[in-house]
Amino acid sequence: MQVAFWSPFSGTGSTVSCIATSLLYSLSGGRRCLLLDMQSAEYGLETAFFEEKRLEKLSSLEYGIDSLDRLSIVDPEIGKSEFECYSNEIIKNRLDLVVGSNKISGSLFNDCFKKSAAKILKNAKKYYDTVFVDINSSLQSKITENVFDNSDIVVITLPQNERIFADFIKNKCKLIENKELVLVIGRYDIDSKFSKEYIKHSLQYADAIYSIPYNTGLFDAINEHKVKNYFINISKAAKSEKDEILFLQVSEIVDRLISMNNDINEIYTSDCQRIFLKLKKAFGGIENA
Repeated sequence: MQVAFWSPFSGTGSTVSCIATSLLYSLSGGRRCLLLDMQSAEYGLETAFFEEKRLEKLSSLEYGIDSLDRLSIVDPEIGKSEFECYSNEIIKNRLDLVVGSNKISGSLFNDCFKKSAAKILKNAKKYYDTVFVDINSSLQSKITENVFDNSDIVVITLPQNERIFADFIKNKCKLIENKELVLVIGRYDIDSKFSKEYIKHSLQYADAIYSIPYNTGLFDAINEHKVKNYFINISKAAKSEKDEILFLQVSEIVDRLISMNNDINEIYTSDCQRIFLKLKKAFGGIENA
């Protein structure tokens, strides 16, 4: 299964949605996952995992999406060993990361990857149970088109704005009109009148709307390059009510993706329930987990 994370607007928290969902999804079961950054590495999702010195080292080596791009020119059939060689292990046997491109020029990036993107994505799906792809907001890019074409599900992150939701639902772009969609409110304010339930009811939207609440601890962890440890810690026992809310909201997205993937086995459900019970026990809601 391939899941694309995209937003028609920059700054809505689409990359944060991708990071949070892929980490919790990986922690919740025994499947092998790949997190693939199809953007420039300068401000990409890898900064949430690696400090600047590590990123500088990776940029000087044969690593990441640039290496897979060069390899695809020589051999369109990229093997499992190549993905393992050019990716970074985030969670042992569960989540690997392919860092973004060092090509700072947008036009150069698009020219290079418009041919190789589809090859990379198709091969990744052969060797990983679930592939998470983070892409930018452009709809004019051939790369975005290739990612959508190869994705089974597109997670759309939108701001907490009723009018924008209404416009998006009414005017979905052709690239995603036949795709399975999951709508997420990024940087969600849980105290706002315009809650996800309010927006859903107001627009009479038939499907569920999900959210990634704004959480200072999460954004601090991203800026400190410690987002993996943050999610590992809150999956064991949240330290605050805000962490609990974040965990439960992201868990809803994970559960939705699992339900949309017919190939997922029952280990996900049992592990998700176990983690949920642990968390509730930490807050005194359940006596025995």
